[in-house]
Amino acid sequence: MEKEIAPLPGRGQRLTRIGLAAIAALALLWLPVEDTNPLPAQLIAAGLCLAGGLHLYFRRDDRPLGRWRLAGGGLLVGLAAAPLATLLMIFKNGLHSHSGPDFGPAALAGVLVQTPLWALGGALIAAGLHPFLARK
Repeated sequence: MEKEIAPLPGRGQRLTRIGLAAIAALALLWLPVEDTNPLPAQLIAAGLCLAGGLHLYFRRDDRPLGRWRLAGGGLLVGLAAAPLATLLMIFKNGLHSHSGPDFGPAALAGVLVQTPLWALGGALIAAGLHPFLARK
């Protein structure tokens, strides 16, 4: 019995992996920096979630996706961004042994409160990209 050979990843998957490696490098550069601004954590988390969503998009079959399915995927990517940013901030707090954390409870709650905005933004951006991502 012959083994099936997995297809080589397409151009989109390769670009997604390169982007993921770049985001991971930025995260490694951000972790040791003494910073109390949550924006870098949010951007790193959004990039990681976007890379995950694009990886799933490029792994799918050749079926075309409609605008609503793309918007739903963008909504899920946006929903995951704020909690992941909060986890990154908590992880950074744990790495730095200070008398006080870099990100206090108010900063963590402030990021979590933005979850609906990230979800709406992800859905709108994904729906707007439909003409560029739709396969004919």
